[in-house]
Amino acid sequence: MMESQTLLLTLLSVNMKNNLALLEEKTEKDLAALCRERERLQQWVLELRRQLLLQQKHQELATILDAQMEVLGPLEAVAKRFKEQYKTLATALDATPHELPVQGIHMQ
Repeated sequence: MMESQTLLLTLLSVNMKNNLALLEEKTEKDLAALCRERERLQQWVLELRRQLLLQQKHQELATILDAQMEVLGPLEAVAKRFKEQYKTLATALDATPHELPVQGIHMQ
């Protein structure tokens, strides 16, 4: 009777060790999978943060551009008129005969 109990106890002990080893192996695999998933999620979060910062910067630049367009819009007509006047001046200068003064120039 004692021998059979010892045998049963030994068998249970071996079974427990095997089950424990299997559980440890499964747990290690699960932990490794969780670590990989965590790393993947961290990369995803970093990418989302980068995209958010990029969108915020884009929005900021769009706001600045809108403000500049609002300020520079009325100046477009002035610039156009200046361009036309400058062309008229350039044409008048080209049509006007002019001579360079030659007095007081020393040539060697």
